[in-house]
Amino acid sequence: MSLTSLASLDRPGVRALGLDGLDGFDANRDERDVQADVLHAFRLLETQSAQRPQRQTATEQTELRGKLSTLFPRWLIIVNLCSLICCVVVEGLLHPRWPHKDLERPLQYPVRVAYGTLLALVFSLTHLLNGVRSSFVFAGLLMVLALVGLVDHMDIVTGFARVGPWLPQLQFVIICGIRDSGILEFSLLWMLGRNPKQGHLPRSRLYCAVLLLGAFVGATTAITTATPVIIQWAKSHSFKLRPLLLLMVVAATCGNSVFVTSSPSSIAIRDILCVTNCELKSQAFLALANAAFLGLYVVIIGEFLAKKDHGPSVRETQQTHRLADEGESEEKPNNSDQLHYELDFVVLMGSFVCGHTVRSAGFMNLPGVAIQRLSRLQKSRRSNGSVNSSNDVRTTLTAEGSDLDDWVLEAEDLITARCSTAGVCAMRRYPGVFVMRGLHCHQALGGRRHERRLYESVVAGGSEVVGRSLEELLGFPTASDSIPPPETLAVPWCVRVFRGYPLAAWRREVDGVRPLSPHLDVLAEGDVVLIDAFGEFPSLHTAQRHFLISGLVPKSQAPRHGRATDMWRGIMAATGLIVALVLDWCNILVSTMVIVAMLCVSSGVKPNQISEVMDWNSCLTIGLGEGVAVALRRSGLQAALAKLIIHIRDVGGLPLQLCVLSFTAQLAAACISPTPAGLLVANSALALDNEYGQLSSRQLVLLIVISCNMVLTVPMPDELMRRRKRAFSVRSMFMWSLPTAVLVAGLTAAWTLLLAHVEDQ
Repeated sequence: MSLTSLASLDRPGVRALGLDGLDGFDANRDERDVQADVLHAFRLLETQSAQRPQRQTATEQTELRGKLSTLFPRWLIIVNLCSLICCVVVEGLLHPRWPHKDLERPLQYPVRVAYGTLLALVFSLTHLLNGVRSSFVFAGLLMVLALVGLVDHMDIVTGFARVGPWLPQLQFVIICGIRDSGILEFSLLWMLGRNPKQGHLPRSRLYCAVLLLGAFVGATTAITTATPVIIQWAKSHSFKLRPLLLLMVVAATCGNSVFVTSSPSSIAIRDILCVTNCELKSQAFLALANAAFLGLYVVIIGEFLAKKDHGPSVRETQQTHRLADEGESEEKPNNSDQLHYELDFVVLMGSFVCGHTVRSAGFMNLPGVAIQRLSRLQKSRRSNGSVNSSNDVRTTLTAEGSDLDDWVLEAEDLITARCSTAGVCAMRRYPGVFVMRGLHCHQALGGRRHERRLYESVVAGGSEVVGRSLEELLGFPTASDSIPPPETLAVPWCVRVFRGYPLAAWRREVDGVRPLSPHLDVLAEGDVVLIDAFGEFPSLHTAQRHFLISGLVPKSQAPRHGRATDMWRGIMAATGLIVALVLDWCNILVSTMVIVAMLCVSSGVKPNQISEVMDWNSCLTIGLGEGVAVALRRSGLQAALAKLIIHIRDVGGLPLQLCVLSFTAQLAAACISPTPAGLLVANSALALDNEYGQLSSRQLVLLIVISCNMVLTVPMPDELMRRRKRAFSVRSMFMWSLPTAVLVAGLTAAWTLLLAHVEDQ
């Protein structure tokens, strides 16, 4: 309907629009005024309808510009344009000869192909610097090269027939099974020591422990596993945290290159260089030498380097001075209202916390946990005068307050704590530590604590749980009851109805929140109950009838190390992985496949979890790396780069040549990550062995593997503590990055020369 037709609306037409039925409508108003209002309303509607697509189009254009600026930033465009200009200038002035020796597929225009491949490689490297995944970059590069006929489909898929793409994926699955068993955290805690003293010994133990961990599970897993353990350990024993975190990162980085199979980049480099008899001893000795020198350097410079780059802000300084002037404490008050639940945890036989103090085990520094007391039941036998009769005397030991630090945990100790939901989740992650009143329910559900979650549920009015205590719901007898029936304790009512059991409860009162006693307080309408149940609990009809609402507690899934079988499964998987990596007495791919099959059969790793654990980005990157190598070889870039390295040797000799190779590998690994850097540098350095025979493949493996894993940019402690990347620091560059790069390059070059001299003799 147009605006001109609206102008001729009569009174019935207005009634058809429903205007005379509106509340407050004045019937005495002039008909012209009504028509004017209607026209104005529809004019506004038509204006908004006309402007809506324009605004949407403008928003879409803004989003498109933002995506394009992210994918193609200005520096990327400038670098590629400069590369194009440099290629034109070099060809116009120098006319270099591009060596091309591929007789199977001669090129019609070798110069154009060489420059085109070089520009495509520069474009790919800039995208890698921009943060694009290496698998996407390599796939796009190979698609372009396949369109111009430089590579074919067989060249693209040849790399997937090797061991390199698949061995790291199987290792990731094995490491996932080991990590879920809880062996890594508590073996690291055992190696750190229970009661360390101040000095260099705790740092040495930490460095060696993380180095050993990184050698077998890789740097990423070692850092991820060790960071929370070391933070708790340092806070428990009043150590400076940042120097320890810096030591941990350096140790994990050094351990990442102890074995050829310690990292995916090392496996890919050895696979590309076609080395099947690489001796692990020389690899390990060089990595340990680098670890020793870098560890000594970190001990010397770590105190200064681990400090914050920027001091406290002016606002923080003023606030500190104000608190000092007013005599106030800077400590934050403990908000006890957040610790809603009070639970009794029991330490079972075989738990890793046995023999530790409460502080060394990390309980005192858990977020959302306030330890109230520790209790232990002691039994002794006392004779009553006769020879064959004696009575058991049961006494309890209790520690509170300052006595908690001296208490050494043993089996069947009770830990009473006020916890928040996050605190309960943290306590559930300790192997062999369970909520005491729910042990029989846990056994009735077949164990499987890792498959259950925590839910906070509000008791509904008229529910059967109203008027009953938590112990009654769990099947325990009341004070007036006699011995309960066996079936009651075997399968409690709550387990049959909810497929779970309550852990604790709290009630909101006038003066605040009060945790409910499991045996004295009875549940009422509106109380909040913490329930440990399977995933179908919120959708159960019984749960919806007894509870108003049930909310899932985030990150409440317990690890798989709640049972002794999980612990032994992790130990067997770790032992098998160590034997497969170190001895390598048979095909290492077959060995890892057998270990993965054993983990799947024993439920150490679920089959549907394998696809989530695998790193498909590294798999595709290593597999497509062979096609990139073929393109570099056919275009003549590989031979040209080898010739450039030969000229470097003519200028400064073999030591300078080796140092340049090491610096190039470190810089590439720092910019585009170790795996694609190792692929590109290894393919380029391979020409030194094939064309000129200056270095053997084994020496190239040692040189490039060590250099690619010793990257220039090591994450600083603030990045691990705050989980965000810190800005560029000049102090870190001159105090850490450049000295360590020089140290690694010098040690690697010296070791390679020494190895070559020994082989010649």
